[in-house]
Amino acid sequence: MKKLFILISIILLTSGCYDYKELHNLAIISGIAIDYDKITNEYTTTFEILNSDDDTKSYTINGTGKNIEDSFNNTSLKINKIPFYSHVSVMILSKSVINNNIDDLIEFIANNKKLTNTFYILLSKNDLSKDILESENLKYDTISESIYNLIDNKDLINNYSLKTTSENIINNYLNNMKDLYIPVINYKNNDIEFDGIAIFDNNKLKNYLNSDESKLINILLNESNNAYFEKTCNKDNETIINIYKQKIKYKFNKDKLTIDIILLGNLVKDECNYDNTEKIFNKQIKNDYNNLINKLKNNNSDILGINYLYYKNYNKKIDFNTFEINTNINLSINNNGIFFEVKK
Repeated sequence: MKKLFILISIILLTSGCYDYKELHNLAIISGIAIDYDKITNEYTTTFEILNSDDDTKSYTINGTGKNIEDSFNNTSLKINKIPFYSHVSVMILSKSVINNNIDDLIEFIANNKKLTNTFYILLSKNDLSKDILESENLKYDTISESIYNLIDNKDLINNYSLKTTSENIINNYLNNMKDLYIPVINYKNNDIEFDGIAIFDNNKLKNYLNSDESKLINILLNESNNAYFEKTCNKDNETIINIYKQKIKYKFNKDKLTIDIILLGNLVKDECNYDNTEKIFNKQIKNDYNNLINKLKNNNSDILGINYLYYKNYNKKIDFNTFEINTNINLSINNNGIFFEVKK
């Protein structure tokens, strides 16, 4: 409960309107999950609330309604304390909510004065997003804060997720020349894991990028500090490199785009002893990017905002799924990196 004590101390110092008695009556909401039931035509909102009364780290409360706002308000009414929303760290959405009415969802997030614009938004691979917040996993203090920390420290887990805040979602939604993308989370085998990225076409969910493809997107969006690529040379041996820095350049002419991807990496494991490791990984990464671009084009999902960038240069739109896009990979590997890793 140390974190809760620190949080309450910050509220006390920054909010002159609260005294100690009022602070004790706050219900600090850490996470929100929203689901939709096609049979009852009702939404369910779930709050994960930090608990200051006993040893339980947090508890959840549910409320239903005919729209998202009603379910949100009805959940609030079930709390026997004053709801405090400024500490919300994640919002988890079920696929049924996304598919039913994403317009109302974005409008609700954008216009809700109680919420900040800094929490992360994720899409649940589970049927019900509330199952994640209600999961009982003893290694997590609170589910929502643990998810937030995993995303915030994504460089330690090979960039399988994206830092997608509510502000990012709203901005991409309002830009009709960019498509939405939402990180995916899954709860299985009593554990929480990231499971790629959901991609959209004209605000409609179209497909998913897997973990490896998500890693490539992180690099293109300059959101990556550590991305690991491996090459197996036989059943038991492999060579692994870590990309720790990238520089991305978009070069347009009137009928095509060339993306120059400049990468710096080091050797993490070298069991294959290739004659030219840079050449081998250059070829592999280029092939991976070609497959990724084709997948985005086949789904007409312009999550990179290429249409928007082209419009800024030529004042007209493109057909993203037919536009020619080429990639150039320039990978430099610091061969001394492996010795640093071993010494460390």
